[in-house]
Amino acid sequence: MTVDLVISWFMLEERKGRGRRRHGLERPLHPKQVAVIMIFAASLLCVGLSMHLLSNDQAATVVGLCTIATVVISLFGITATFFVRVSMADTFAPVTPRKVLPNEKVLHCRVCDRTVNSRTKHCICCAKCVDGFDHHCDYLNACVGTANISCFRKLILSSIIYLIAQTTLAWYTLATQTLESSVAKVILLLSLPSSAGLVGLFVLAGFQTYIFASGMTTFQFAVHLAQKKRKRVTQKLKVPTVRSKPPQQPIHTISRQATPMVTAEKSEPATLHLV
Repeated sequence: MTVDLVISWFMLEERKGRGRRRHGLERPLHPKQVAVIMIFAASLLCVGLSMHLLSNDQAATVVGLCTIATVVISLFGITATFFVRVSMADTFAPVTPRKVLPNEKVLHCRVCDRTVNSRTKHCICCAKCVDGFDHHCDYLNACVGTANISCFRKLILSSIIYLIAQTTLAWYTLATQTLESSVAKVILLLSLPSSAGLVGLFVLAGFQTYIFASGMTTFQFAVHLAQKKRKRVTQKLKVPTVRSKPPQQPIHTISRQATPMVTAEKSEPATLHLV
C-alpha cells in the first residue's frame, strides 16, 4: 500500500486530460524536478556531516562552527524560499491584457478563452496561457513568465551562493580530515552532484545575464536562433525560403476585441523547455 502511494505521488507520465496546471509543485512531478530536490537535500545532509567531522577537530571553536552552520543553513533557507515562490507563482494570463503597447498584436486563445498580447504564449505542458512567457522550466516543472521571472533569477543567484558555500565547506572538511573515515567518504559522494549542479548554474546565470542585457526572453532567443539557422541553411542550398502553412485550428486566433490602433493576426502555441 505504501509503495502504491509513493508511485502515485511521483507519477511522471504526460498530463493528458488533467486540465490546467496551477503551480509547479502540483502532481505529477517531473524527473528533473525530483532530481533537483534530491540534490539540494543531499547538499544539506553533506553540511550536517561536515559540521560533525569539524566538531571533532580540536582546533575548531564552538563560535566558529556555529557561525559557519548559521550562514550555510540561512543560505539554504533563502534558496528554498525562492524555489517555492517561483514554483507557486500564478503565471496564468489575465482575461484581458494588462497592457497593450502601440501597434502590438492582440490575439485570442480559444483554449483558455482569453484575449492576450503578443508576449503571451500558450504552454502545452501547463495547458494555459502564460503572461510574458519566457520558457517552461523542467527543473521547476513550471512556466517562467512576468509573474516570477525576477524571483527566478534571484533563485539562480541564491543557489549559486549556497552551493559555493556548501561545496567549499565539504572540500575543506575533506582536506583537513582523513579519507579513511566512512563519514568522509559519504561527504565526498554527496558533494559531487552539488559540484556538477554548480557548474550548470554558472552556465544558466551567464545565459540569463546575456538575454537580460539584450532585452530578450528565452523564447525570443530560441526563435531568433532558429531563424538564423534556417537562413544559413537556405543560403547554403540556394533555395528560396518557403513559409510553412499555419495549422488549420490554431490555438491563438484573431481577436475581435482589438482596438483600431492594434493589429491582430494568427499565432501558434509554443512551449520552450529549459534543458
